[in-house]
Amino acid sequence: MQPFFLSKQTIGLLLLCTFSFQIFGQSTLTATASSGSAYPVISSAGYGNENPDCIHPSFGPHVTQTFDTDLGKNVFVFHSHIVDDNDRCINLDRVRMEIKGGNSTAEHTEGQTAWYRWKFKLDANFIGGSSFCHIFQIKAVDGDAGAPLITITPRATILEVIHDGGDEAGSVDLGRLTSVDLAPFKGTWVEAFVKFTSSDNGSFQITLTRVSDGAVLLSYSKTGGIDLWRTGASVNHPKWGVYRSKNSSGLRDEQVRFADFCVSESSESQCPSSAGSGGGGDFSGFYRLTPRHSGKALVVQNASTSNSAAVIQYTYGGSATNDEWQLSSIGSGYYRIINRNSGKDMVVQNASTTNGAAIVQYTYGGSNTNDEWQLVDNGGGYYRIVNRMSGKAVEVAGSSTADGAAVQQNTWNGGENQQYTLQSLGAADIAAVPTSLATDKTGPSPEMETSPLDFPNPVSGAFTVYVNVEQEGFANLALYDLTGRRLSVLANANISRGRHSFPVNKELAAGVYVLTLSLNGKLISRQLVRQ
Repeated sequence: MQPFFLSKQTIGLLLLCTFSFQIFGQSTLTATASSGSAYPVISSAGYGNENPDCIHPSFGPHVTQTFDTDLGKNVFVFHSHIVDDNDRCINLDRVRMEIKGGNSTAEHTEGQTAWYRWKFKLDANFIGGSSFCHIFQIKAVDGDAGAPLITITPRATILEVIHDGGDEAGSVDLGRLTSVDLAPFKGTWVEAFVKFTSSDNGSFQITLTRVSDGAVLLSYSKTGGIDLWRTGASVNHPKWGVYRSKNSSGLRDEQVRFADFCVSESSESQCPSSAGSGGGGDFSGFYRLTPRHSGKALVVQNASTSNSAAVIQYTYGGSATNDEWQLSSIGSGYYRIINRNSGKDMVVQNASTTNGAAIVQYTYGGSNTNDEWQLVDNGGGYYRIVNRMSGKAVEVAGSSTADGAAVQQNTWNGGENQQYTLQSLGAADIAAVPTSLATDKTGPSPEMETSPLDFPNPVSGAFTVYVNVEQEGFANLALYDLTGRRLSVLANANISRGRHSFPVNKELAAGVYVLTLSLNGKLISRQLVRQ
């Protein structure tokens, strides 16, 4: 036999290929545009999709892309229509819009460990099903590939993580592994992390974390004794989307957002967390808190300055400032809500965690967190106000539209009496400035390199705002419409001396807007014309 030699180049190539497989055993999928079909992006990343386009072609692609103002990036929107859609014209009793792992990194053989991380956002009024309703699956391919091995399943009031061991001999179906209240998942971005080993004696770990402040909403781990391999299977792979039965009452069309898919077969570090990067400091100054259903304002009854005075709803206006509230960030996505007239804080009376507990004012402090609040964006310019201690939402009792109606806490149910516009009183004053008094007219300021706030004007598409900082300090840069509604926060942090650029990707209708810059304690405002 002749001796077999490999050239240095061939050896180097083999080593490089081996090294690349070990280090780069990773697959990612991110949205690339602010509109249009997501199918080309999904397929180019090596993922497949199962859609209802065959029965509902008039809608167009059932996964689209959009720019999300909460994350500040492009994301995917999965569209699920409970009547018009079905499961690929195969199963008519269910609706499926899912993407699935289709490349080697997103398909796992027996014994392999995989790490997944992604983000999802349920609609603020999402309705889960009493029958199956999955937004994530770990699914066997080939063999005993019936029910999924693992699902994340939102029900009417809870979110479940479910295991199905399958029908093979000796398999154990553990059923519900864990469940939590669904309300904290509605209307907010959540980062999901899953680690599992595909084995008859496998392991499974899941953590669901709120993106805004890093709060852990669900955590479960089983290091062994969980069957995650099916007889005759070739691989396991992930599936994301909306897969649900039509056999539940009260279902509706849903849009579920997803972002930042990452799969690794090497290490968790290849799919790092970004949870906790989106909280704290988005709001500052004084606001009017207006219930969506009534158009009135939250006020302290009789303009009282006493502890335990009730918070009620009332028509906004008058000489007192008991209908104006300061939003003061305390970090980690939470705020104090302070009455301008009394200087006291909005709290849940007696630190109660029960439905119907009254909202009152009280001196801030103490060991409880009933005086700390999260402001959750429900979309469309509306927010819900959630107590940190109880996890319940502020509402106008009975959806009353009358002056003097009581304000209380209750489990979030999506009602308009639990949603609020947060109108910045400073922005409202700015918006009242006539267009003729705007700092700029039809072009960039001649002091482009020295003025603290500069941008092209008018604009017709995406544009960039420049902030020139002479001395390092805190900057808050925000965009408002002429009703005083804040549309986007472009900057809210300490920034160094020099010139900084902030791109504006938000789609704006033609009209007049206001940019405000709070820089080292000074407020600058300029009008912006969108053609």
